[in-house]
Amino acid sequence: MDYEEIKNQLQEIERLREQTQKRMHELETKKKRQIAEIENRFVRLEEELINPVETFEIQVYNGLIQSFEDLVLNEIDKKRMNCEYILSEDVKTYRNQMISVEIFPKELIARLDQVISGKKTIEDIAYKLDEIKNKFTKPLS
Repeated sequence: MDYEEIKNQLQEIERLREQTQKRMHELETKKKRQIAEIENRFVRLEEELINPVETFEIQVYNGLIQSFEDLVLNEIDKKRMNCEYILSEDVKTYRNQMISVEIFPKELIARLDQVISGKKTIEDIAYKLDEIKNKFTKPLS
């Protein structure tokens, strides 16, 4: 092989490398785009699976907060009807049941404990029910 032939072959090698790099770049770009599309598709599928569970969990949690409000308002109604206030067993029963419910706010259990121990009245809670609901109720998405 003479010098010109070697030079031409080296130039051909360089040209082939450039073409290969250009094609590799195109393939890499296409690969990234397709991977992103697949990931997005799976994210949507995961959300379709998870969202109903999260929505149901929020509904259950908000139902617990509503049950707390109902308990307080029922106690207030009992006091109005009897004109003599004695804390009903419903408050203690409710408190003892809710302590074992993992998602029930411990702060609300503490408020019931204060009422049961006589440090606070049920009215103290009733006056703050809107504040309590705003703090603890979770929005549905």
